[in-house]
Amino acid sequence: MRFFAGYPTSRGHAPLVIDHKVISGPGGHPLTRDIAFLALEANGKWLYELTPTGPIFRLSTDLLTDPEVTPSEMMEGVTQWRGTPTVGGVTIDDKATLYLTDIENGRVLSFDAQRLPHILISSPQLIQAGLPGWVKPQGADDASGQLYIPAGHTLLRIDLP
Repeated sequence: MRFFAGYPTSRGHAPLVIDHKVISGPGGHPLTRDIAFLALEANGKWLYELTPTGPIFRLSTDLLTDPEVTPSEMMEGVTQWRGTPTVGGVTIDDKATLYLTDIENGRVLSFDAQRLPHILISSPQLIQAGLPGWVKPQGADDASGQLYIPAGHTLLRIDLP
């Protein structure tokens, strides 16, 4: 995508921290990672992007689809939405709630549309957590769904309220 190529929000600026330990790269320098995760709201209005060490940025998809938008307008249209710890992945549900696997602290976090944080579960097993997947049960209009999270050699399922 033309937007993310070289854009400052796509660069990792903080070191990776897993299980409260800074991860070192070649030469002993703290390791960073560039953009790795995108989440699109079900209505297609907002796109969330983040590097594994955060923060979460949010932008209107209109910026990405309108060929008349200038690079300056794109830069001004991106909002730093929420800070995060080091994450192993992110997904979004149909109510625009973001779910993150916090591999820095061994937790699953959620952030609702108002950016309010919630700790859904905390476990040392989640230090190895990867990209979560959100599933809404068929025919369940009122159910929030389930999260499936790979953690080591286990697939965890969290039933959401």
